[in-house]
Amino acid sequence: MNRHKSALLIGALVSSGITSASAQSTVTLYGVIDAGVQYVSNVGVAQNEGAAGHPVSYASKSRFGFLSGGSFGDRWGIKGNEDLGGGLAAIFQLENGFNIGTGAFSSSGTQFNRQAFVGLSMRLTRFDGRICSCDRCAV
Repeated sequence: MNRHKSALLIGALVSSGITSASAQSTVTLYGVIDAGVQYVSNVGVAQNEGAAGHPVSYASKSRFGFLSGGSFGDRWGIKGNEDLGGGLAAIFQLENGFNIGTGAFSSSGTQFNRQAFVGLSMRLTRFDGRICSCDRCAV
């Protein structure tokens, strides 16, 4: 009798898996960190303070320093989509710029200053507030 109950339970679990919806959803966390050392030659450095009638004298020096976002802006983001069925998907993307040296936002306290949108994607077209009319638009 126990074997019969086990077989019924396994059959119920397998059949429920077959009838369940198979919607695909993805969420991706991504980012770019671009930090480096900067060398600047021939920098004018004040040697003394100027006073009335006395100009400031400068000496040519070179400096090393930390560089945040030299070639690419430092950023992190979250993007994703949820299959709604029938070729329709909900999409979103949130992207924030920051300074890797200080951790400060790159735009005076505004979070997700680089990109923030929510939209719908269809099999052949997509509407998310941007102009795009083909399936090749990157999400």
